[in-house]
Amino acid sequence: MHVVEVYTGTWCPPCGAADPGLSRIMDEWGANLIVLMLHCCTTTAGPNYDPFYDPLVTNPRAGFYGWRFLPTAVIDGGGAYTGVSPLINVGSNGADWSYDEIQGDLASSVDSTSNMYLTIVGDMTSTSVTVDVSVTATDPVTQTNLQVRTILYEEPLYGPQANGPDFHRYVPRALVEQPLTIAMGETVTKTATFALNPAWNLNKLGVAAFVQSNTKVSVTSDDGRTDVYTIADVLNAARHDFAPRGILIYRDRGTVADYTEAYEVIVSTRNDYTFDTWNRYVMGDTGAVDDRSLPSSTEVAEYPLVIWSTGDTFSGVLSTSERTVIGGHLDSSGNLFVTGSNIGFDAWTGYRTWFQQYLHAIFNGPDQGAVPVSGVVGDPLSDMFSGLNLNLFPPLAPNGDRINAMAQPDSAVPFNYPGSVPASVRSQHDADSRVVYFGFQYFEGTDLYREAVMGKVIEWIDGASGPVVDVQYPDGGEEFAQGAAVTIRWHANDVVIPEDAIDLYFSDNGGTSWQPIAMNQPNDGRYAWTVPNIDSSQCRIRVVARDLSPESADGEATSASDFICGDPGFRITFTGADLGWRLVSFPTILADTSTAAVLSTMAGSYRIVRAFNPTSADPWMAYDPSRTAGDLQDIDNTMAFWIEVTAPGTLDLQGQKPTGTQYVPLKAGWNLVGFPSYRTDYTVAMLKTDTGATRVEGFDASNVEYRLRVMSDTEFLRMGNGFWVYVPADTVWQVPA
Repeated sequence: MHVVEVYTGTWCPPCGAADPGLSRIMDEWGANLIVLMLHCCTTTAGPNYDPFYDPLVTNPRAGFYGWRFLPTAVIDGGGAYTGVSPLINVGSNGADWSYDEIQGDLASSVDSTSNMYLTIVGDMTSTSVTVDVSVTATDPVTQTNLQVRTILYEEPLYGPQANGPDFHRYVPRALVEQPLTIAMGETVTKTATFALNPAWNLNKLGVAAFVQSNTKVSVTSDDGRTDVYTIADVLNAARHDFAPRGILIYRDRGTVADYTEAYEVIVSTRNDYTFDTWNRYVMGDTGAVDDRSLPSSTEVAEYPLVIWSTGDTFSGVLSTSERTVIGGHLDSSGNLFVTGSNIGFDAWTGYRTWFQQYLHAIFNGPDQGAVPVSGVVGDPLSDMFSGLNLNLFPPLAPNGDRINAMAQPDSAVPFNYPGSVPASVRSQHDADSRVVYFGFQYFEGTDLYREAVMGKVIEWIDGASGPVVDVQYPDGGEEFAQGAAVTIRWHANDVVIPEDAIDLYFSDNGGTSWQPIAMNQPNDGRYAWTVPNIDSSQCRIRVVARDLSPESADGEATSASDFICGDPGFRITFTGADLGWRLVSFPTILADTSTAAVLSTMAGSYRIVRAFNPTSADPWMAYDPSRTAGDLQDIDNTMAFWIEVTAPGTLDLQGQKPTGTQYVPLKAGWNLVGFPSYRTDYTVAMLKTDTGATRVEGFDASNVEYRLRVMSDTEFLRMGNGFWVYVPADTVWQVPA
């Protein structure tokens, strides 16, 4: 993963011209690149005022390299210097120029291998962030004086820009630098902690970490001024965004490069929502040519909402592949906001069935030069715009469509051209998916209400369904000691999830009742939890993600099955392979030994239970839950019993571990006994020595006739099993705890 550090400023015209080119590179390189926009130069009102300047972050990095001019970009710390021009770019001739410069360096001049890799695990609370950066050396480490540099960033942000979109990517908020000593084969973890500013948006925070030597090399740049800088190679890097993004922006409008970032500014700045932009590098891309490629159905599925802009394309507006991706997304609980000129005209003649099925629209003709649109009184999306004229783009030559909603439930027209001519559609595609379709271009223009319109569209779509939540850990079957430190992990996503929307709960009775663990947590998917001082085998976690929309319910999920806290007792699980007669016992001392209570967790999963009492003239006792009578009234931990299992189930017993010797009376002859101990080293030979027994038999499902076999002296007695023991004389078996 590569790192580009940029010296920039909102007040700096060349920076504003260069930054959109860098923003495009960030999107195209995806997970292989982090660009850190280090702002300068003062937070005091004046010509160099920048609201994102933080001297505790910018100054150490600017001083490290000896930066003199804005903008300056250094790639991978300047790279591994070999006497050729370092990876430093100074100045700017525009977005396309900066794109070509940085893209060219990344593609051809950067080391493609590293002797180490980094991983990041981050945990965020409402007030702080703790980050574990693990560095693993895969090859000999010849560099010395190494540092792990961890930077907390906010991405993206709105702020006035002197010459370019009011949009700022990966703004560093805090910096921690720590020395690193590592050898090949080692993994070293560094922990960095950051205090959070209440003004920061928790949904936009992330961290980047990279390893770099503090041993620098002086170089002369090739910027025409022969300035001297210092560089040091960045060996490798990693980054981690805390909260998932609910919106994907895709500008499907040909291959002409567009650096305006109109949708990005409107979605994430004034509306303060988080998003990703889909754009990948395609061979042949240049500063002027941008083939954005098409996201796959799998990639689109990560986002509850896709905003799809087709621009002013006239024919082939939505290809077969694009329609497949859109249709699959809507059919799989996704939402869509599509906008652009000529979609309806193209679809009505080329793919009308799809157009009606997925956009829920009817094409009525071209807009015939109508410039503004206005909202509809009472419409949940557009009522606030019903008395306004919203000016479209382009203002003098619109190429929109007159489109009407299909005659079906939950479909309507939210915006009209003059004369109440339908110009848009909103529809409930299915139970959890919504579609908004504008038959015109609007957000590319300068109308004053663009941000408000986008906000209402997203708000209405967000009401389609609540957040989708999944508890990932603990999810069932785990065992934790009292007081153990456990990291609860979950994944929750929706079009919009508030930054403090996660509530965590705990149950020790399988979900019958819940108690809060933590409320109003950020949606970072992790919470450090201490297991309470309880003993239970029915523990579960519930995660609730509160929905921003009042239309849809909150999302929630629980552990898929129970997990164990403390030392809850004893459990035997019977699967479908265990049906039929089984010989079992339990070691736990129970407060209630009545047969009905002992077998309560197996209710409905067995037919009958039998035990053997050698002191009785009629030694076989039975308990049938379908009958009121029966002579097997109690079962304790000294006994074994046969149970006829008829369905999968669990014998789950809450009680005390034996802390002293357990006494089991044995009658001369055969005795059916349990093993009331938690010891794992007690053998058949030890039983024979302690009791004088001459023969011990245990359960064997493969013996169809008796389901028993003779056990050898070296075999261990295991808790949960039952045993037939033959003794020649009455005795008492003293079983060690």
